[in-house]
Amino acid sequence: MPRELAGSALLRDARYNKGTAFTSEERRLLSLDGLLPPHISTQDEQVKRCFDELDHCATLLDKYIYMQSLSNRNQVLFFRVMQERLVDLMPVVYTPTVGEAFEKFG
Repeated sequence: MPRELAGSALLRDARYNKGTAFTSEERRLLSLDGLLPPHISTQDEQVKRCFDELDHCATLLDKYIYMQSLSNRNQVLFFRVMQERLVDLMPVVYTPTVGEAFEKFG
């Protein structure tokens, strides 16, 4: 992680943002105190929450929108979720769902 990234700039960088998975020490060192909810989650807990959200999505397009949003804010978590549900999510993040998204929103 680049040394100049800290505080809200770090939280805006999807490549390094770990959301609530930042430890207390990381939060202190990276000037994140007060910028995140006080609860610290493990990445496993974050993945479970993502699975719960995906399971409540009504359509593949809803799942696509959720996954794009996740990728835009936390790429480490995005790739971990993809890794654990690769077979289920490949059709969501690639064709045909991407084609549907372009048709509706492009």
